[in-house]
Amino acid sequence: QEYVTRLIFIFSLTGVRHISGFTFEKTRIKMPFTTYVGLCVAVSLWKSEDSVAFAHPSESLTNLDSTINPRFFAFSSYIGPVVNLTFDDPAVMRVVNTLGVGSLRYPGGSTTSHWNYTTGRWTNGITSVYANRTSAHPIGTFTPNKYMEGLGKPLAVPPIWNLNLATLTPSENIADPPGQIDILKNLDVPVEYLELDNEIADKPLDAYLASATKVVARAREVFPNAKISIVGCFGLPEGPCMAQLKTQYEHGLFDAITIHHYGPNNKTVQSAATDVRVHMCTGSQLWFYACSSSCYAPVHVRTCLCGCLTDTPPVGHTGTHAV
Repeated sequence: QEYVTRLIFIFSLTGVRHISGFTFEKTRIKMPFTTYVGLCVAVSLWKSEDSVAFAHPSESLTNLDSTINPRFFAFSSYIGPVVNLTFDDPAVMRVVNTLGVGSLRYPGGSTTSHWNYTTGRWTNGITSVYANRTSAHPIGTFTPNKYMEGLGKPLAVPPIWNLNLATLTPSENIADPPGQIDILKNLDVPVEYLELDNEIADKPLDAYLASATKVVARAREVFPNAKISIVGCFGLPEGPCMAQLKTQYEHGLFDAITIHHYGPNNKTVQSAATDVRVHMCTGSQLWFYACSSSCYAPVHVRTCLCGCLTDTPPVGHTGTHAV
C-alpha cells in the first residue's frame, strides 16, 4: 500500500493529471510512456534508507555543495489541492527525502487562483473532484503551517508561497487577498519568496495589478526582505503589457517576473531565449519555471541566461540581476 501511495504521489509531481482505468491522460512527459511508468515505479520502490544523501527527514540538500542553488531541485507541489494525501503522510515524506527536493511551491500553480490559505481548501463555489477530495479532510489539514510540519520540513530552502489575487471569478473567491500575508505571519512559517498568482490570473491586467498593489504593500510591511514575483504577461499583447510591468517594477511593485516554459525540447529552449530577452526589458529578475514540463522546477536564473542561449546579449544589457 505504501509503494502504491508513493507511486501516486510521484505521478502527481510529474504531471499525470487524470487516471481513468488503465488510461493515463494529459501527461506532460516528453518520453515513451512505458519508459515514464518504469522510471516512476523504480523511484517508488527505492527505499529511502537505501539512498546515500537523503535517507532521513533530518538530512537535506544542505549536505550538497553550497554553490548549488537548491531551487534547481524544486517542484510545484499539488499535494493537498489535487492529491489529498496529508502533508506528513509517511509515503509522502519518504518520497520527498528520496528525491532530494530542494524546495516546493505552495499550493501549486493554477490551483492557487482558487485556494483559501485560511481553511486549506478550495474556495467556495469550486465544485470538482479535487475540491471534494480536499473537503473530505478537516478544515486546516492543508494550511501552510501543516505544510511546513510535513513535506516542507526537510527542504533546503523555504517554499515559494504562491498567493491568490482573487482575480478569477471574484464573487466566489477570497475577499481579502492581502490577508494571506497576515496568515503566513500568524502561522509563523518561513517566508523568503512570494509569487503573485499564476498565468491567466493577469486577465484583465488592470484588475490584476490593482490586487497585486494591495498584496505587495502588505507584504513589504510584514516581510520586508521577501522577494516578490509577478505574472509575466501570460496571453496578453507583449508590447503594452511589458511597458506596464516595466513602470510597475520601477515603482517597486515586484522584484521578479515569472515565466513558464514546458518541454523541454529544441523549440521551447529557443523560445525561452526570446522570452528571457523580452522580459529583461523591465530590469527585474526572472523566476524561470522550466527543467521540464513534468516538474515545474522554479529556478532563479541570471538574466544573462539569454546571452548563454543566443550567444548575443540583448541590446542595452549591462549586467545581471541574479539571486
